[in-house]
Amino acid sequence: MILIFVIIAFILASVVQYLLMRRGVSGINADVYPEADSLEPGETFVLNVSVENSSRAFFPYVRYRVILPQEIEVATALSVSEYHKSSISVSGTMILPPRRKVTRQIYATCKKRGAHRFGDIYIQTGDFLGIAESGKNFYHFRQIAVYPKACPQKSAEVTYSNIMGDHSVRRFIYEDPVLISGFRSYSGREPMKDISWLASARTGELMVKTYDHTASPSVTVVLDCQGFSEEVIELCLSTARTILEELEREGIEYDFILDSSCGGSNCGQHYFSKGMGLHHLHGILRQMAFAEYFCSYSAREMAEKLMSEVRDLSGIIFITGARSESSDAACAVFRRNPALQIRTVYAQENAACM
Repeated sequence: MILIFVIIAFILASVVQYLLMRRGVSGINADVYPEADSLEPGETFVLNVSVENSSRAFFPYVRYRVILPQEIEVATALSVSEYHKSSISVSGTMILPPRRKVTRQIYATCKKRGAHRFGDIYIQTGDFLGIAESGKNFYHFRQIAVYPKACPQKSAEVTYSNIMGDHSVRRFIYEDPVLISGFRSYSGREPMKDISWLASARTGELMVKTYDHTASPSVTVVLDCQGFSEEVIELCLSTARTILEELEREGIEYDFILDSSCGGSNCGQHYFSKGMGLHHLHGILRQMAFAEYFCSYSAREMAEKLMSEVRDLSGIIFITGARSESSDAACAVFRRNPALQIRTVYAQENAACM
């Protein structure tokens, strides 16, 4: 009786073995994708490895191998090895029942700013006896954007304070459209342009106008990375992030333009129109994550583009690596409008960001 049972079991195992060897990876589909598409430098994120079996076959052994950029550091206890010169290989195993999808999670971090692309996953299946194995590559386009590094809070406050100087933040940034709400006596501290000569003639003493400001403050942030080293460009990006976050805290609306070439689906977007809030800020930070180390056009060309295409310019914060002929040329373009207030920030003076 036992012998018959052993023979039947052997026959069944042989049939399953034959079917597994014949089927290979047919009916299996695999993908690898991040749970978030943007993150802070050094922030832990999750990569999901999803393997789906759409067939009725049972796979007792499935091995997956995910290829990731070398900049990504894996925190999960999996097999990690170098794969070529600029990539790493992360491997694991699973059992895959019929009509099932199995997901494994890889915890990882990335300290380097940029758009890190991945999506290659190799699936290998084996039989009960370990005699034969078959595999298949699956290719997907996936990427994760790592924002520029944020400056320390103290450095951010000093940078922002230096930009604004002794001026009132809101008055520097925007000369509000105003309504004259009345008149008061001249104290000697008001500018001469505020004196109302008609009101002074009526009262017999110098009178100045009082105003009701009607518009919200706003500013244009301009980021120039032309001709600088990679280290200085990173300083420029971090300084820009610092200023944008301070504007958010102050409740000041802003638009943004940069001259760096960018990767990704929004590679042609260099200008972000006026806005405020986390959605607006994260959109800009994500584009800065995609910024390359070369520029689509010069700082002067960027300034010309801004001056000709944006009609409601009021104040400009011009961020550049250091003073140069290129940055001076851009500033000269801005100064064609004498009413436009400009503050220039040299990122190398803000090295505490790194």
